[in-house]
Amino acid sequence: MTIGTSNIVNALKEFTMEFETYNYTLKDFKEEDVLAYPRKILIEAMMDKVYYLQHGSRKSGKTGTDVYAANRKREFESDYSALQSGEIAQTQVRQSMMNSKAASAKNDLLGQLIHDLQQLYVDSYLEEYIPYGAPKTGNLPTHEVEIDKDLEAEMAAMIGANTNTSKKKVA
Repeated sequence: MTIGTSNIVNALKEFTMEFETYNYTLKDFKEEDVLAYPRKILIEAMMDKVYYLQHGSRKSGKTGTDVYAANRKREFESDYSALQSGEIAQTQVRQSMMNSKAASAKNDLLGQLIHDLQQLYVDSYLEEYIPYGAPKTGNLPTHEVEIDKDLEAEMAAMIGANTNTSKKKVA
């Protein structure tokens, strides 16, 4: 059975209602999507819940599909390494293999869904949304940052060593 995430994303894209409303700043009537804010809240809530399903809550000890899939894979590897001849042993290996495949597929699907929802959010609102419980990345750049030679020399003098930090990888 193949399930795509596009149906959910397309339904959220089409969740619109255009109406002519009065804009108080422009002091004129304007055509606008009155469901823009509810759509934003729905996308954010879905990302929060999908993130929880995939990663769980590390604080409460509840694990998500990522840990479950890794555990099923280890179980399969253990069963496979201890495989003996016989119908019961082969059935057990097949069962653990199917459990591992199902857990991995579920984790991959949830990962794809959160990726698609994030892409929809960025396309719609021009900013990235960090799901509840996800590590905060802040506004740190993820590219190489050039450090001025004078600043580098000053930093080296303060530390008392040659830092050689002309190009630092940040985050």
